[in-house]
Amino acid sequence: MAHWLHAEYRDFAGAPRMMLCTCALGTFLFESRFDTDAGEYLPYYAVYRLPPVASSETCASWFGLETRAIEWLADLPVSDFPFDLARREFLPYDSIEWLLRGHAQPGEPTR
Repeated sequence: MAHWLHAEYRDFAGAPRMMLCTCALGTFLFESRFDTDAGEYLPYYAVYRLPPVASSETCASWFGLETRAIEWLADLPVSDFPFDLARREFLPYDSIEWLLRGHAQPGEPTR
């Protein structure tokens, strides 16, 4: 099982809406933005690969963190992220390892 080395989230509205996760494959930002026109959060996370983020930076605001991205990887449906909503716990990332490695799934939406 592939476990996160460090994972935390900010904003919880039915699911985490912004997560910063580090594993053996790197550091990743998962962001589900609020759509003001629709009045709800987007049903997917924009997934970005980031350079390492210092622990002191995780205590500060995450606003604009996506601007530090090395690359955008894909959009991932919120329901596909390995997270136990009832216990609010991160689960092993085996199910999305393909994404973290930068590989596309067949039929994956692109921007």
